[in-house]
Amino acid sequence: MHTALANNWLFKGAELFGEIKQIKFPAENVAIVIATGAIKFRWQKKVNKKRLSINTNVFVKQNGDWKIASFQNNRIKASNFIQRLMMGK
Repeated sequence: MHTALANNWLFKGAELFGEIKQIKFPAENVAIVIATGAIKFRWQKKVNKKRLSINTNVFVKQNGDWKIASFQNNRIKASNFIQRLMMGK
């Protein structure tokens, strides 16, 4: 599916920017990787911070190869007034 998206006219020339924030190994054949990232489209000069997402991947090592067992991707949003109030910020 990602290959089809990459070949779509909208995504032609787009670049994916990301940063690994944390890697944990709860077992020798399991890795949890937390990263942030965003797509910079060809007409953009820089990555739009409002499009920044956080991604959590669970990798499992099978027959010597790491494979993605599951992932979750969510947009990062600024906290609203009530959320900041509840967090004491």
